[in-house]
Amino acid sequence: MNIKMLTMGAMALAMMTGSAFAGSTSALDDPTKMSPFFTDAGMKTMKSEADFKTAWMP
Repeated sequence: MNIKMLTMGAMALAMMTGSAFAGSTSALDDPTKMSPFFTDAGMKTMKSEADFKTAWMP
């Protein structure tokens, strides 16, 4: 019985913290942060693999 109560409490806590994070915005939603990865202003076409390698590989 104690294990069941602990499990239910842990699940309730996990669900509450998950909903708190759902309200925050991520970097993927910010066009200014994502624009270096795309070739067009509408962010529909990504840059080529060669462009990524030159930008991110030393």
